[in-house]
Amino acid sequence: HEDISLYAVVGSGLTSVIVLCEQLSLNRDRSYPHRPGPEPGPDADCVVCLDRLGEGDHVRRLACRHVFHRGCLDGWLGRLNFSCPLCRAPLVSDESVDQTRRRVAGDLLAWFPAA
Repeated sequence: HEDISLYAVVGSGLTSVIVLCEQLSLNRDRSYPHRPGPEPGPDADCVVCLDRLGEGDHVRRLACRHVFHRGCLDGWLGRLNFSCPLCRAPLVSDESVDQTRRRVAGDLLAWFPAA
């Protein structure tokens, strides 16, 4: 049991990196050119860089419906932040993180069996 808990601790750091990579991979396909409406709405500015979202800017919309410049959100995710920069809604469910953590711990045990 002692070996398993060691792998779980090491695996938790790897889990963060793997979850980040999976999220960036998913978000790569969810980028699109911004088309502002006739009236500036509450999401007319990127809260990461505080610049206005301009016509044709590449943006990403999260599940919580907040919109950010693609580069700004990618930078946010690159700092291992797994929540919306505005409302802090989780980008990845706890269940998904737990599933990845179990997978990583199992892989570590398979790759580096205890002596």
